[in-house]
Amino acid sequence: MSSIHRVELSWIVAIQGDGTIRDLMIMVSYLGFEVFPYVLPFVYFCLSRTAGQRLFLLFSLTGWLLHILKLACHMPRPFWMDDRVKALSDSGGYGMPSGHVLWAVVVWPYVARTVGKYSILMVAIIIVLLVSISRVYLGVHFISDVVAAWIIGTGLIWCFEWTEQTLCSWLRSLSFWHRMLIVMWATVALLFVGFGVQGATRNVVDSFNWSTYSVGARSLSGLIQSVGELFGTACGILLAGHWASFEVRGEVWRRGFAFGYALGGAWLIRDLTNVLPSMHTETLQFLKTFLYGAVSNFWMLFLAPLLLLKARVLQAPASNVNMTACVSESRATSVRNDP
Repeated sequence: MSSIHRVELSWIVAIQGDGTIRDLMIMVSYLGFEVFPYVLPFVYFCLSRTAGQRLFLLFSLTGWLLHILKLACHMPRPFWMDDRVKALSDSGGYGMPSGHVLWAVVVWPYVARTVGKYSILMVAIIIVLLVSISRVYLGVHFISDVVAAWIIGTGLIWCFEWTEQTLCSWLRSLSFWHRMLIVMWATVALLFVGFGVQGATRNVVDSFNWSTYSVGARSLSGLIQSVGELFGTACGILLAGHWASFEVRGEVWRRGFAFGYALGGAWLIRDLTNVLPSMHTETLQFLKTFLYGAVSNFWMLFLAPLLLLKARVLQAPASNVNMTACVSESRATSVRNDP
């Protein structure tokens, strides 16, 4: 146990106290992950189509990076190391970095940027801080896990913004099928990275003191679902640019109906996946996980808008400009200038 962890464990024990606000902290913690299946489609259908596309990409990419880092670091959670720390929430996998905090750092400031109001940005920052506190209070993360998530999330957003401008210019010069081929190769590459990291850490032995907690922590299920989501997102964006491009404007009821319709379809996909029998081999189980992530996001970004356009709930763009860039032809930094 490192000296830093010893100090942090003492702090966590003091912060937890008798755990009287556990339920409140669990609700706050939901703002770091559990609400995002609703937040992302809300942004896409109700605030800004282009911002929603970017957010889906960022969210999926964050999930992939998170699982890679957890495997590579294979660090424990506080309650694994000290019986004084209460496990006030269910959490699997390794601790470093905090997934809830990482997703909160990536998503909430981007939502605030989409709205384009300073007050919303302040709310987003407060949410990130509250989620950070909740994960420490619940005993599932060290303070260092939270700080690492802040740094990684900020760096990921910067890299995404910097790379997107160059990458989009290059992708615009390619045909539709060349873009699809790149998406497939990128998907394979991300999967191979995951399997590579798992293989590289296979012989790293977890501490005997907490190894019983880390059983199953090296599973690639979460990583494979994130790669599936990324694949479904990229395919959905490319196809939507050709056949399901829409404008976020018009009556509020249209936006609300589109959001509810897409969400209902996603729930149906989830329920159908849950009733499917478990696969007998790990490979088939991974395939099922990958397809669930891919189909869910493909539905949200392409199939649902396509059906809503045909039903005249959503409105097609005023011009016939081809909008098949990697995300869109123009950058949307607020709701007011969404194409």
